[in-house]
Amino acid sequence: MSIKSDRWIRQMALEHGMIEPFADRQVREGVISYGVSSYGRYPGRKFDEVEADLSRDWDSARGKSSLSWVRAKNATRDAWDRISA
Repeated sequence: MSIKSDRWIRQMALEHGMIEPFADRQVREGVISYGVSSYGRYPGRKFDEVEADLSRDWDSARGKSSLSWVRAKNATRDAWDRISA
């Protein structure tokens, strides 16, 4: 797996509406990486199977991010789907 640049992540987030409204700083503050890192805790499982756990853990995992789970969920799902493909 290759690590994508912030520029690529920003472009994908904007094109796919992953964070609405888009907040550029959220790329740096870990919204996208939450999906990638969470996948390692639930290998082989689908996002929908663990979404309740991810939602519950978001408040402690989000660090400085001001996004609620409702706004961060799509970006997390997209990252999860990309790594599990």
